[in-house]
Amino acid sequence: MKYQTYTLTNFGNRGFLVRVSVVIHKRGLPKLQVLGLPVAEARKIVSTCNSALASYGLSMPSAKIYVTYDHPYKSFPTNHYALALLACIYSYLYNVDLVTNTIFTGSLDIFGNVSNSNICLPSEMDSINRIVGNFSNTDLTSLNNVPFYDIKCLTQLHDLYKSKIKSSIPTNTAVKISSPENIVGESLLDFMALVVAGKHSSLITGPPGVGKTTLAHTCASIENKNVFQLDTLTSVKNLLGSLSTGDAGLLNEAHGGYLLLDDFISTKPLVLDALRKYMDTFTLSYKVPDLSLCLPTYTTLLYTSNLCHCGYLGSDIKECVCPPYKVYTYQQKLCGPTVDRVSLYLSLPSLHTNRLVTRDNFQVRVCRALELQALRYKNLGFSNNGFLDYKICTQLFPKINTQFKILRTLSSDTLSNRQLLNLFRVALTISDLRGVDYVDDYSLKVALSYKVPSKLY
Repeated sequence: MKYQTYTLTNFGNRGFLVRVSVVIHKRGLPKLQVLGLPVAEARKIVSTCNSALASYGLSMPSAKIYVTYDHPYKSFPTNHYALALLACIYSYLYNVDLVTNTIFTGSLDIFGNVSNSNICLPSEMDSINRIVGNFSNTDLTSLNNVPFYDIKCLTQLHDLYKSKIKSSIPTNTAVKISSPENIVGESLLDFMALVVAGKHSSLITGPPGVGKTTLAHTCASIENKNVFQLDTLTSVKNLLGSLSTGDAGLLNEAHGGYLLLDDFISTKPLVLDALRKYMDTFTLSYKVPDLSLCLPTYTTLLYTSNLCHCGYLGSDIKECVCPPYKVYTYQQKLCGPTVDRVSLYLSLPSLHTNRLVTRDNFQVRVCRALELQALRYKNLGFSNNGFLDYKICTQLFPKINTQFKILRTLSSDTLSNRQLLNLFRVALTISDLRGVDYVDDYSLKVALSYKVPSKLY
């Protein structure tokens, strides 16, 4: 017995991992072999689907579709991927999860014609039940409300798009944020405005009870976004995920949102090293046999930490009991290569007096800054200053090297090229919040006040 299944795995919010499986029963047992789809073939399939959709006035969604397959043979007909790919397109546009909500039956080639190849989805109930097992590991009786669509050509997909999908896409794309609640102090408003508007990686330090974690969660709640949180048990696999298993990982799950690393010092060194590599390129790389993927990932990282082992260094409530050498050793860990890539630093309680925003104009200024950045980075794949790299900087801001010289003049510390770029990103966000269309000396000076100091306390 021979039949084909399309297993569609939701890879976080990054798109769908398509796994096309051919199951051959031999002596009562299925035989499977995992192979990777060559990149050139994957590009050919996506390009062909793009052309077919374009003929109907449609386009591939912005979320990428990544293809792998299980097959006991070396070659596999290209057109057998079409149904899975188009199912993913429909799923993305219609905002449904094919893994649990929808099953596509039928066979479709890449040109939108009915395909009568010798391998297609079976219509028998028991075979469909086996396929359902690949989707959700449940029997068919639990899927009473699942809609079934028999898609035989792109015309039918187009009709579904017109009747159900297009009407469900929101038309209002204006930036919406809420006003920060229960936050005391204008300096904290300035910090939150920079985090929300620029999506800069940040480090918040201070003794227990001053509100480090609360402040981090408040930054995300302003945009109504969830905060994904690391703990001391988080492994590199939990953080990065795996393409072969379809596990998105926390960095991918938090794409476009926030990832909080509470208690920075207690985090595993390998996890910190993985975060350091991510902060250099804002991309995640995955490899399976014959397939290599590089995903741009725009996640805002928020770190919190105490300043010493007992936590009460700098506290007005309780005296620190750590000897000086322990404080020095603790802060040496805190000032490692990962923190060197942090753009914003805030020590609580804060003494910043920049007054970039007030409670009354917070929403207006942050929304304006977000809209300016969306326009500035249109068609570049990202929309915030915090993810700006040096190459694009030199294209958009020809005088950036002059501004680097000004930063070196204003700073009492020796600044690395990485620190200069981070400071310029922050200064650019400050200018956006102020409504200034260029980075002036004042914005550079304020940006320096948020730099991680060489000596924390």
